[in-house]
Amino acid sequence: MPAILIVDDEFPIRTLISLSLQAEGLTVYDAGNGREAVDIFHQHADEIDLLLTDVVMPEMDGPALVRELVAERPQLRVVFISGCCDIVNLSAPRRIYFLAKPFDISELVSTVQMALKEDLSEVAA
Repeated sequence: MPAILIVDDEFPIRTLISLSLQAEGLTVYDAGNGREAVDIFHQHADEIDLLLTDVVMPEMDGPALVRELVAERPQLRVVFISGCCDIVNLSAPRRIYFLAKPFDISELVSTVQMALKEDLSEVAA
């Protein structure tokens, strides 16, 4: 069963995403900020298949979090969510998925499923 790490500083959004993905049979870990996410990732690194993170957060933003975790595990799949119009530009040998807030649950599930199906076998470990 795939596992997802959800990172969003807005508790209601994080909770809605978590409950929605758990209802799809996914294992979910959630964090309210980037530092907490790094700690959770280190505790469950072998389990987490996908990072779903907000772009704009205090302390450590989504792009900084992605750079840190992808440096540790290049095969980590990434979905950014944001209410801003900012385009996230990261040099990564993979597709970076983006979901604009507000989104509906079907968009969330579809985007997560696409990201989980992506073949990252050729990404250097």
